[in-house]
Amino acid sequence: MVEQDGLDVLAAPDVNLRELAPLLDGARNDYGIIVVDLTAANAEQTEHVIGASEAVFIVSGADAASLAAVRARLSSLQAVQIEERSALLLQQEPDSLSASEAEETTGLPLCGYVDTDTQIRQLGRWLAANIAPAEALVQVA
Repeated sequence: MVEQDGLDVLAAPDVNLRELAPLLDGARNDYGIIVVDLTAANAEQTEHVIGASEAVFIVSGADAASLAAVRARLSSLQAVQIEERSALLLQQEPDSLSASEAEETTGLPLCGYVDTDTQIRQLGRWLAANIAPAEALVQVA
């Protein structure tokens, strides 16, 4: 665990499924909010983390191709009922779709726009402040 920009960050890109559940359970005991970047995760890791999550923010570009990829990914995760507890965080681009087009394409509500990692961290801190002490935020990357 290392401190990075006021967050505790655990880099665990190669964690296997046997190690993942205890890792998440331990983080739950120590932190109010856990942010997991699943960009490079395999399908089993993704399903496990999302299945154990209360809320999922999907960060994506707002262009048609990126949002179509989100829709395809959601289809592959139907077993964990991700849509019921998910929302979009979009990065605006020159060819971005409108908010209503993004919601129609993905089937998810748009929560907001984030254009930088700093804005994502800001959102995490805001969420943490509303449920737990500000230091209770960990990012598993």
